[in-house]
Amino acid sequence: MEPVTKIVPAIHVGKRTTDEAMVFIHLLALTLAPGCVPAFTSDGIRQYFYAITAHFGYWKYPDKQWKWIVSDLLFYGQLVKRKHDGHSFTFTRMMWGRYTHLLQRLREIGLSGTIQTAFIRTS
Repeated sequence: MEPVTKIVPAIHVGKRTTDEAMVFIHLLALTLAPGCVPAFTSDGIRQYFYAITAHFGYWKYPDKQWKWIVSDLLFYGQLVKRKHDGHSFTFTRMMWGRYTHLLQRLREIGLSGTIQTAFIRTS
């Protein structure tokens, strides 16, 4: 949910599988303006990587063979939460793009510049 307008651009209830992630990201992509490539942050579920990179790119025909090219505008980071010996800790990992570029994009749209999973921000 976007915190100011309360817009929910897509919703999908399902298991945390690659197929379900594909459905959700497809629904989200359908609500975006043509050519829009958002900066993504999520929890540590790796299935999102496949869905996001499959939806934000283009087909190219170099050397007489079709190839999927992920958009250079895509930045995707995860906030991973773990528990060990009764202690909780978090760490971030970049799934696509450069960390500094993701943080810059987050700041440009009015976020703190840290990877979090609490809400979305549209711009």
